[in-house]
Amino acid sequence: MTKPRNSTISNNFKKSTKDKLLLLILIGLAIRLLKKIPLPWLNYGLLPELDSPTLLSIGITPLITSSILFQIFNLIPAFKKWRQEAEEEGSSNNKLSRLNKILTIVIASFQAFRFVNKLSPYIYGPNLIKFLILGLLIVTASMLLVWISEIITENVFTSGTSLILSFTTILDEIVRLFAKILTVSPPTFWPIFLVYIFLLSLVVTIFARSLREFPLISSRQFYTETMPFTNLPFTLNPGAVMALISTESLVRILESLLINQLHLSTTQNIAWLMVIIRSVLVVVLSYYCSIIQIDPLTISNQLQKMSISVDNQPPGEPTLFYLKTELKKVYLSGGIILVLLTQLTELISFFSPQLDLRSYLSSLIIFFSGLLEVDQKIFTKELPLVGSTKQNFE
Repeated sequence: MTKPRNSTISNNFKKSTKDKLLLLILIGLAIRLLKKIPLPWLNYGLLPELDSPTLLSIGITPLITSSILFQIFNLIPAFKKWRQEAEEEGSSNNKLSRLNKILTIVIASFQAFRFVNKLSPYIYGPNLIKFLILGLLIVTASMLLVWISEIITENVFTSGTSLILSFTTILDEIVRLFAKILTVSPPTFWPIFLVYIFLLSLVVTIFARSLREFPLISSRQFYTETMPFTNLPFTLNPGAVMALISTESLVRILESLLINQLHLSTTQNIAWLMVIIRSVLVVVLSYYCSIIQIDPLTISNQLQKMSISVDNQPPGEPTLFYLKTELKKVYLSGGIILVLLTQLTELISFFSPQLDLRSYLSSLIIFFSGLLEVDQKIFTKELPLVGSTKQNFE
């Protein structure tokens, strides 16, 4: 007896889910083992236990830095023109991937040898050969993580970089945070922290699952009533994590400058100023980091080539202006929600300053975002772009 087609699809889906989950578990265990491998020639007895360097000391940060630089490069007209020419030739992915890896190796080399230089007082019999070998080991380990992230992206269809970051750093941050909660904070604070975690997960879910959808219509759809319409979806705040990391870096630099220049003994004198500056930076950078990931000009050009209009807008400049206006509303709204979350974090940190909850905010967002993405890519059957009939838009 032949099995129904739906049953076959379900079995294939379950099998792929099992394979993907097994792959992630094996990769996670392998990375955690690699993280335990110590570096040679180091006197670990003189190093603090929490600061003990390992083979994965710089992790996958070179790839993240390279990706951020690539997004900034998109604002340079010459680079943007070169990228568009590569896309027209059909070689964009190969050229960009090769350039990204070269830049990643350069950044990894700089970070690794700078890191080894800091470890020089703890190296047994330091010399140039040992410096070079230690640097090469750290660079090789970092590039190994880049290769593993590509395996995850190709086989699990999720962000390999985020998962690698979770396996190497975020899990340790989460464990450290909960250890602080149990040791530093009084029991009366625990319910507040649990409510905060719930609200944080809710905001991350809103960022990931809330979509602003633009109805698409091709030239063929003007001549038929049966062809379904599709939507072009955009998430609420794709640049949230990058905005938080950039904001904290800029605020620390600004605080240092104000304290050194104005000779302030504590940051309490500029606390309110920092709150305002942090809020403005979160909104601005949230919009900026989102818009450089989703370029309206590239989308508009691609739609024009395919003879597809957005929400009945004429192709070309009108479509570009429409997308810019609507995406500005979407991303600024996402930035305001992120500001409310950061202010809630500031309020909780005020009542429990020993916890330093603000420094864990980016890690918590990455952690919950990774869980949602794994759930969507592994446990939830993905559907194509949202479809609807013409009657839905009339």
